[in-house]
Amino acid sequence: MAPQVLVVDDDDKARESLATGLRDSGLEVQDVPEGQAALVLLAEQRFDLALVDLMMPGLNGLQLIRKVAVEHPQLPILLMSGYHLSRKQLEQIGLNAVAFVPKPYPLGELVDFVWRKTGKPRPFRRQLRSA
Repeated sequence: MAPQVLVVDDDDKARESLATGLRDSGLEVQDVPEGQAALVLLAEQRFDLALVDLMMPGLNGLQLIRKVAVEHPQLPILLMSGYHLSRKQLEQIGLNAVAFVPKPYPLGELVDFVWRKTGKPRPFRRQLRSA
């Protein structure tokens, strides 16, 4: 069974691009535009990893991560943002994110990173040659 990944980002284009890249690599992906919808999905199904944007209207990334830490402490979280935060800053504000991903990010590298963090083997995909 493919790893289950949740993507939470209010930027439709960024969210859809990331979700498509993750799906194309063999991951199962659910994506939502805001924190409250993420909490609903987390209550309904199990995920192996979540990618969460820091700045969102309503329930923002920081608030979502704090709720997830209490309700789903086993869920690894990758925090994404156009604002750079160091590991020390994340620790000081009490976030248990496994990593911080600055935007913009190289999609291929992020996909590889997500696969590594799920801890599940990535399926072999043969590259097709053009004729």
